[in-house]
Amino acid sequence: MQYGIVVDSGCDEDELKQVSPVDIGFDKVPLKIEVGPQEFSDGSGFDVTPMLAALGHYRGKTSTASPSPGEWLDAYAKYDQVFALTITSALSGSHASASVAKQMALEKQPDKSIEILDSLSTGPEMTLIARKLVEYILEKLDFT
Repeated sequence: MQYGIVVDSGCDEDELKQVSPVDIGFDKVPLKIEVGPQEFSDGSGFDVTPMLAALGHYRGKTSTASPSPGEWLDAYAKYDQVFALTITSALSGSHASASVAKQMALEKQPDKSIEILDSLSTGPEMTLIARKLVEYILEKLDFT
């Protein structure tokens, strides 16, 4: 069984890649930042400099967008057993998108194991939760 931990960009991806063993997959689905007509995706290798320049020059409305259910679904497809960890649902629709993707995945593969965790937080606390998930997986605890 291939385990995967899927997070949104509220979690520190670089630190997790350092502590995750090779037999545990890790994916990040990006949040998006919209500055007028420009969209910046907070994915792997995100360079904040162009976004900051756009923010400095733009005087209109800016916003953020959560990952789509399709992005979560693509990440889930890589693994047999998935733990999805989202930024707090109080700040973002990421948890709702992850849940919709779970329903879509289970329609295609009813035997797939997917657990969605609302971190109720962001940033370093999400990383701590993900690190604990790695520990539990390595202890070979039952998925349920």
